[in-house]
Parts: sequence; structure tokens; C-alpha cells
Amino acid sequence: MVYRHYIIYGAYSDLQAMATECAGEQDAFWQFYDRIYRLGPVNRQRMATLADNMGLDVPRFTACLDEQRYRQTIDEDIEYGRALDVSAVPTILIVGAGEYIQIVGGYTTSDLGGNFDRLLALLENQ
Repeated sequence: MVYRHYIIYGAYSDLQAMATECAGEQDAFWQFYDRIYRLGPVNRQRMATLADNMGLDVPRFTACLDEQRYRQTIDEDIEYGRALDVSAVPTILIVGAGEYIQIVGGYTTSDLGGNFDRLLALLENQ
């Protein structure tokens, strides 16, 4: 499974993407991701407070934000999404054998299972 950023809501989404990557430098990508996306749009100061509350090295975290260390990664993720016509978040892409299935928005485990079954059928027919 590969996670890719896709900025659809402007500056806050972009900052949140950068912040999750910066938290990832301290092995806290998913923990930060879970917390920040539950909060909705927050500013840089609130993100630094969250990083502090999680026990992250805040000067290291904020230096990463200031330097935009993951700008290229995030921009490449956005371009990848555009190339596949991603139009909303969350979007799950199940990719295999040159084909892909796009699941947009809320989904259940049964939605995912049915799509995996469709992909397996595609693979078996090639």
C-alpha cells in the first residue's frame, strides 16, 4: 500500500501534507496524520503544539516545515493524482496489470473487498 498526498483544499491541506511528512522524519507520520485530519484545518502554530504534545522534537519539526523539505514529494504526488483524474479525497486506487479501479469518498471494507475481487478477475483474464 502506498499513500500519496493530494491537495484539494488549498493552503491548509498543503501545510498538513508537509507537516505529516515532517512528523514522519520522527517516525510519527501516521500518528500525526490521524490527529491532524481529525482536527480539520489548523494553522502552523497549532501543528507545532500538536507535535509538542506528541513528544516530537519541535525545533526539528518546524525547521522541516520552514525548509519545505518534502515539497518535491508532495508536488509529485499531486501530479500523479492529476494524471489519474483524482477529483476528491479520499480516493483509493487499486492498481494492477495496467488497469486501476478508483474508489472515491467514504467506503466500507466490503466496498474494498468487492473492488479487489474485480481487480483479481481482470488479472485472471489477461
